[in-house]
Amino acid sequence: MSGWGARTWTRADLGNGRFVVRLTWTDGTATCPESQAARLDAIEVQVTYRYSAPTRAWAPGPVVAPDGRTLAPQNFWAAMQSQGAPSQQGDIFLTGYDTRTSVANPHYAPLEQYQYSITVPAGATNGEVWLFDPGMCETGTASGLGENWSVGSSNGNATRQPASAFFDLWDTRETPWETGDDVLVASSGTTFRRQLGFSAWTASLPSGMTDCTGTSWHLGWWRLANGLIGGATGRTYRLHTYTTDRSAPSDQVNTTALNAFAIWTRAVGGSPRIAGIGAMEAYVRLPASTASEFYLARIDAVHAGKTLGIDLWDPGDTGSLAARLEILRPTATGYAVTRFSWTAERVSSGGSSCTGLAGTNASSVTTNTGGTSVFNGCWLRISVTIPNDYDAPVPISETTTNEGGWWKIRYTMGSGSGNATDLTTWQVSVRGSPVHLVP
Repeated sequence: MSGWGARTWTRADLGNGRFVVRLTWTDGTATCPESQAARLDAIEVQVTYRYSAPTRAWAPGPVVAPDGRTLAPQNFWAAMQSQGAPSQQGDIFLTGYDTRTSVANPHYAPLEQYQYSITVPAGATNGEVWLFDPGMCETGTASGLGENWSVGSSNGNATRQPASAFFDLWDTRETPWETGDDVLVASSGTTFRRQLGFSAWTASLPSGMTDCTGTSWHLGWWRLANGLIGGATGRTYRLHTYTTDRSAPSDQVNTTALNAFAIWTRAVGGSPRIAGIGAMEAYVRLPASTASEFYLARIDAVHAGKTLGIDLWDPGDTGSLAARLEILRPTATGYAVTRFSWTAERVSSGGSSCTGLAGTNASSVTTNTGGTSVFNGCWLRISVTIPNDYDAPVPISETTTNEGGWWKIRYTMGSGSGNATDLTTWQVSVRGSPVHLVP
């Protein structure tokens, strides 16, 4: 803009947070007496500005453990949905509905699912269990852990209702398949019960919601237990994660929320192990035009020649992005695509017409054709013949674990705008034998 006389003002004149006014006065004489003064009684200024709100995308990045170590990424979050959601959103065991508010989910089993084993090795002491972001704090699917309420439509309640999350740690007394004699050693109690949390740095705080941005557990660690011991031969603890309130079994019937979290453990004198028991739920982010890999299960060498069963509930809810799924087995030199047979079974009354679909000697299976979910509300059941010479190798390229036998699942996404997410329940077994799921 132009100022007095021939002075041209530039952006630099107003830089560095300073507001500068410069006056030029000419008295028309050859000399300017030192006693002369200039005074400005008033100035009128019109200011315009541009503001770009910062964005916080849900991009891959490191998570630092409570002891300061950067953790190796597993590329997904453990997850669980609220009681009021329908099963065809991806959680077969904690959702109370098949079709929301009208048809009950026959697989609803909050007392049994989801369970994780935490094994403290022999001689180890002062074992601890930590949870990352265990409470419900909505960030939307593009930020944080992707936690969100489904609101409206056939899948969501009309409004956000308080969401609960519960975490109980039990000593199995070394009878992992018999829970009746387990002893409760730690619990989150009511700490994460009936929460209406919303992270205000992602959007304006909705009416009635609590700003959970500054809480210590949001995008941070919360300690569930300490003082665990391995004893003379090692000891296994069972972590039960669920959303239905045992003290008020109908409290969450109108809550349609997705809560994601992670588990971490340590001990003095040894490194505890974490694994899913029987089934677990994974919430994954799937970028367009990208192949994403996730650890699935550890298969020991003793299972060579047997049949590996992989049951995936409701895979392929990836919106407009096409999705293709492969199973990868470990080899000494890396990971190899393995062939498999598959069948589909429709369970949800509002699901896709998948019953009767099948494939043999397949190297992959399409779960979304690009706008159509092939297995919405369906079980995708995969059978893999484990090679007779299988010896549970550690791939030479593997840097995240020194144990052999970890199999993976690969999602390859089609081209398009934006990114997709998929919430899927996983069950893995060697025919007749349960196995450890992802660590």
